[in-house]
Amino acid sequence: DLHIIELSKKVDLAVAAWGNEGSLLNRDKEIKKILPNLMCLKINKSGQPAHPLYQKKDLKLIKYS
Repeated sequence: DLHIIELSKKVDLAVAAWGNEGSLLNRDKEIKKILPNLMCLKINKSGQPAHPLYQKKDLKLIKYS
């Protein structure tokens, strides 16, 4: 987590794209606490940020909250 925090200080934008398995060990909730302004391309039915592999190319970033 310290590495994520340090890197987040150096970027203007952080994008979540881990797909449906992000809730393993509640890691998704922990990351959302660390990065409250996290963005994503799409939110899956599972509530997780979609992996970009099969997404449309014209998607705009949205808030992942």
